[in-house]
Amino acid sequence: MRKSLCLLLFLVALALSGLPCAEASGRNLIYAVDKEPSGLDPNLVTAHASIRVHKQIYSTLLETNASMDLIPDLAERWEEGPNNTYTFHLRKGVKFHNGRELTADDVLYTYNRILNPDVGSIARSYFSRVKAIEALDPYTVKFTLSSPDATFLNYTASNYAGIVPKEVVEEHGDLKKVTCGTGPFRMKEYVEGNKIVLERNPDYFIEGEPRLDTLTFLVMPDEASRLAALRTKSVHLAVLSSANLPLVKNNKDIVVMDYLSSNYDFLGFNLTKKPFDDVRVRQAVALLIDRQEIIDAIYDGNAVPTGPCPPSMTKWAIDVERDALYKPDAERARKLLAEAGYPDGFSMEITAGINKATTDAAQIIQSQLAKGNIEASIRVLETAQYIDAWKHRTHDSMIGMNGGGSDPDRSLDFFFTTGAPANVWGYSNPEVDKLNAEGRETTDFESRRKIYARAQEILLHDLPTVFLECPKAFFFVRKEVKGYRAETYDSENFVGVTVEE
Repeated sequence: MRKSLCLLLFLVALALSGLPCAEASGRNLIYAVDKEPSGLDPNLVTAHASIRVHKQIYSTLLETNASMDLIPDLAERWEEGPNNTYTFHLRKGVKFHNGRELTADDVLYTYNRILNPDVGSIARSYFSRVKAIEALDPYTVKFTLSSPDATFLNYTASNYAGIVPKEVVEEHGDLKKVTCGTGPFRMKEYVEGNKIVLERNPDYFIEGEPRLDTLTFLVMPDEASRLAALRTKSVHLAVLSSANLPLVKNNKDIVVMDYLSSNYDFLGFNLTKKPFDDVRVRQAVALLIDRQEIIDAIYDGNAVPTGPCPPSMTKWAIDVERDALYKPDAERARKLLAEAGYPDGFSMEITAGINKATTDAAQIIQSQLAKGNIEASIRVLETAQYIDAWKHRTHDSMIGMNGGGSDPDRSLDFFFTTGAPANVWGYSNPEVDKLNAEGRETTDFESRRKIYARAQEILLHDLPTVFLECPKAFFFVRKEVKGYRAETYDSENFVGVTVEE
C-alpha cells in the first residue's frame, strides 16, 4: 500500500513538473485546456479552442441563456418591424477595451465586415438575407432583410458576430493576435504554447461583473497532467474524458458536471474524389461502422448515436436508430461495394486531428472497415494543418467533431447546402437546398420541424458524412469554484463565477 502511494505521488509530481508557473488562488481562476487558440478574431476563427477564449473578450447584439432564450447583450432591447426589419437599441456608455465608447457605427462596421466576401467570415452565410443596415442614431441600428428569416435573431447571438472596433482592425489587418472587445475580460498576457491570461474589464457594462480578477487558460495537451494539476489545486477547472470519473469518485474536492454536448462526431467524405462520389460506397462505409463499439471504447458508454441535429437539440433531432444504415451489416456493405464496382474493396485515407478521442475512433473505424475489404490508413495532423485540410478539401475522408448549434439551420444549411461555408464535402442535393431555404423562411415551429426532419432523412440516405455519436461533456471543477454551470448551451461562461479559498 505504501509503495503504491509513493508511486502515485511520484507520477503526480512528474506530471506537474512540466506545468508553466501558475498560482490558483483568490479571485484568479485557472482553466486547464487541451489546445491553444488558432487565432482570436471572432468574425474569422471557428475552432472551439479559439471560441472559448474570444467569447470572454467580445460581446454580441444578443445572447442566449441556458434555455436558449434570447436575452440582451449589447442591445438592451429590440423589436421586429414591418417589411422584414429589426431594430436594436444599444446600451449607452459601453466601452471597448481601448476606452472608446461603442456606437451604432461599430455594429455597422462589424456586420459589413462579416458580409464582405473578401474578408472570408464564416458567419457570412448567417446574414445572407441582410439587405441594408442603418444607424438611425448613435445607439439605434436597423436591419432590413430581403425576405423572412427565422434564424436572424439567433445568429446575432453567435460567437462569430462579436462586435469589433474599426480602428483596431484597420491598424492590424485582423484580430487574430490582437484583441479589443467590450466583453467581461480583456487580454493581459498571451504566451504561445503556454497560457492566455485575461483580466477583469473594469468598464464592463453589467454592474459587479465579472467577479474574477483574472481568468487563465493554461494549455495542457496531456490529459493526465490536467487531472494531476486539478488534484493538486494548481488549476481549478479542466475538461476531461469519462475515463477519469473513477479516479475522482471519492475525491470530495472535485465536482464533476456533465451535459449532452451540442457537438457530434462524424466521418466525412470528399465527394469530389472517387469512390466517394458514389452513394453506395458511402452507405457501405456506414454499414461497416459499429457506433456502439466506438461509444463503449472511447466514451465508456457516455454518448448516443446522432444525426445531423444532435440529440441535445431536443426540439429538432430525429430518431436515427430506426434507420437501417445505423445497424452494422457487413454482408449488405459488401454487396453495395460490389454493385459500385469495388468487389475487392479499395484503399482510403482518414484524416484526423491531434486529439486522442478522434485518433482512437479512427483506429476503431479502420478495423471495422477491414470487414468490407476497405484498407484505411490514418493521417494525423496538427490543429492548424487539420483546419487547412478541412478548408481546402485535401482529404479522402475526415474524422472530427461538428457543432450542432442552437438552430437547425446551423446544423443543416451551414454544413450541407450547396456551396455553404462548412460544406467541405462537395455535397449538393437540390431538394436539401430547397428544404433548408424553406426552413429558414418559415416562422411556424411545427412547419419548420417537419421541413428539417425531411432534410435530415435525405442526409441519412445520401451520407456526405457518416453521423457517428453525440458525447457527454465532463467538466471537472474544484469545490472552491462557485457559480459555475456546465450546460449544453451555456458552458464556459465565467460571468457570476467566483473562487473561494
